[in-house]
Amino acid sequence: MTATSTAQSFQVLHSFGGPGDGFNPEWAGVNFDTRGNLYGTTFDGGTGPCDLTFGCGTVYEMMPNSNGTWTETVIHNFGLSDVASPLLGVAFDHHGNLYSTGESNGQTYTFGGVVELEPSCNGSWNERVLYDFDDADGADPAGIVADNFGNLFVSVTNGGIFNAGLIFGLIAVSFDGHYPSDTYSFHGGLDGSGVYGALILDRAGNLYGTTAGGGYGKAGTVFKLTRSSPQWDKTILHTFQGSDDGAYPWLGLAFDGAGNLYGTTLYGGSANFGTVYRLTPTPDGNWNENVIYAFQGGTDGQWPYGSVAVDGAGNVYGTTSFGGLGSSAYGTVFRLTPSGDGQWTKTILHTFSGPDGAFPDAGLTLDSEGNLYGTTNEGGAYQFQNGGVVFEITP
Repeated sequence: MTATSTAQSFQVLHSFGGPGDGFNPEWAGVNFDTRGNLYGTTFDGGTGPCDLTFGCGTVYEMMPNSNGTWTETVIHNFGLSDVASPLLGVAFDHHGNLYSTGESNGQTYTFGGVVELEPSCNGSWNERVLYDFDDADGADPAGIVADNFGNLFVSVTNGGIFNAGLIFGLIAVSFDGHYPSDTYSFHGGLDGSGVYGALILDRAGNLYGTTAGGGYGKAGTVFKLTRSSPQWDKTILHTFQGSDDGAYPWLGLAFDGAGNLYGTTLYGGSANFGTVYRLTPTPDGNWNENVIYAFQGGTDGQWPYGSVAVDGAGNVYGTTSFGGLGSSAYGTVFRLTPSGDGQWTKTILHTFSGPDGAFPDAGLTLDSEGNLYGTTNEGGAYQFQNGGVVFEITP
């Protein structure tokens, strides 16, 4: 149905780009810890020693204050001694340790790596490089997720046996160490290629994700990895045709309470400005794909990079990187509400205009009260130079 507008409570929690701060969150949204603090990464900035013009990036923490504001603190500056330029956000394990990836190595600027930040009793974080990629195993790690046993799974965009990307496992063997293993290497072509977004897990520990390219339609796939010790078996749940069903799913998936999967495609749909889709499991083990919304561009928004969030009522929330309402429209936050007859009503919750942020490329995070949190790649107090914001929308 036609997009509408509604008044929401919108607040910029932090504008990136001040002295010593990071900036440019890229595709990285925010994640909560168990105390209600938010964490994320910036691709550039920070104070760590770095040969790059704009800094090697940061990990930051957002803590809520009693007056409704939030305080941002950089807890790690990437530099020459670790990895650099994190594209996506962070993951936590059950010990409270934080994990991040960087698409390049601090000293070589080439293949990237994985770092662990362990909280200490004095409030600081101790860093350890868990793995450095090289040209033999992979390049440009992006998303990262931890399972309930402390195993880490990294989405690696390039490299692998067939140079089409891979899922790389860092398997926890003790509290003090990990050993690496290739969980799955994509073949390219019909098998899919280019894994950007973080994976998600179901209750059985199976992994789900997307490839931005490949598949029978050469426009990306949705896949499932099932543990079959010591191997993992891969199943393609859907391959995009690049037309009305969508093209190029970029940053991953979300479950609803019934076990359906939701995601976005950057292009495709009836106007080729991207889609939101749902995959529903069938009794015979297959999955049916249904486009629940096709963006029309312009005031409707266009080009959704980020993954979506689904609340307990089945509403779907996401962002478009461009478009929206008003003369200065630099992307939107939207809600899709099911109507019960198979139709969905789209509501634009916010259009970014520059001072409040611009180009929201990441997905959204919901808290227990239904508030939405996210980032924009640019904009804020520093506008389109060394910028970006963390924002909150309250229903």
